[in-house]
Amino acid sequence: MKKYIACLTILLGAVASHGQKKQGFSYPANLPDSSKKSFAKQFAQGRVLYTISCGKCHDKTIDGKLTIPDFSLPQLMDYELRMYPQHAEKLDDRHVRDEDMVKIVHFLRYKDRTGLYVTPPAKQP
Repeated sequence: MKKYIACLTILLGAVASHGQKKQGFSYPANLPDSSKKSFAKQFAQGRVLYTISCGKCHDKTIDGKLTIPDFSLPQLMDYELRMYPQHAEKLDDRHVRDEDMVKIVHFLRYKDRTGLYVTPPAKQP
């Protein structure tokens, strides 16, 4: 089942990124040209994985347009380390594998900014 999901994710990422006029991200400043294709592929896969695993709760509709909020780097690090107890069930390894979480964080870190920020959930003691 995991292989099926991984293949579907890659396929959807390729379809989602094919033919888009705007890439939707900025390359890191010192990224060599030889790495840009891999960077864009991981970004597209992260976008699909985010949509499947995170978007239904985090996305907002503003003026009829679906908007993916901006996450701070500390928030992304907390998600990657799975430190939000409120997300414990949804972010466990059965639902989001480590390699998929890396792609999601990659997407969220480098996507174009929207100006809509995620309010971090309260930390549990």
